[in-house]
Amino acid sequence: MVHREFHESSWKKSLLSHHGVVHKYLKNLILHHVGPKNLKANVMSELDAVICSHLHAWARHGTVDLKEVTSNMLFDYAAKQLMSYDELKTPLKLAENFKAFIYGLLSFPLDIPGTAYHACLQGRKNATKIITDIYNDRKASKIRRGDFLDHLLEEVESEKSFLNESAAIDLVLVLLFAYHETTSTCWLN
Repeated sequence: MVHREFHESSWKKSLLSHHGVVHKYLKNLILHHVGPKNLKANVMSELDAVICSHLHAWARHGTVDLKEVTSNMLFDYAAKQLMSYDELKTPLKLAENFKAFIYGLLSFPLDIPGTAYHACLQGRKNATKIITDIYNDRKASKIRRGDFLDHLLEEVESEKSFLNESAAIDLVLVLLFAYHETTSTCWLN
């Protein structure tokens, strides 16, 4: 069970906790990037290339933990699709911090160094900082990469948008969470 104080402090003021018109807006924003048209045009071929490269890497190992390597592969793919993040090209370890965040969500809410909950809070803080740094770098550079973050930047700058910078960063974190949890749920069934 996610601790009530963590939930309130993390998501209460977030755009992601709203319903109705805002929910429909977010749904359309996400479908623009992963909808059927984009799936056909880009996602399937990119995912095929990622799967092939990971299969070749796995072939060099005697045994692999299929759940872990598949989850890592899909996280890497999601981070690349959402914000062109490549852990091999940066010293920032998003996956490491994100895993600390995920694994501590269901822990006893004791914020003392060494506990899973403390690691969860630190992981979320660090993952959010990494996403924020990427967001700010992209905003300053004006270089388009064709990913979801580009679309979010356009939306934040739009006058008609519900999004602000904080909500856009939260949305990237929540979508990474959704990718991860979807993968984990598939393995449980």
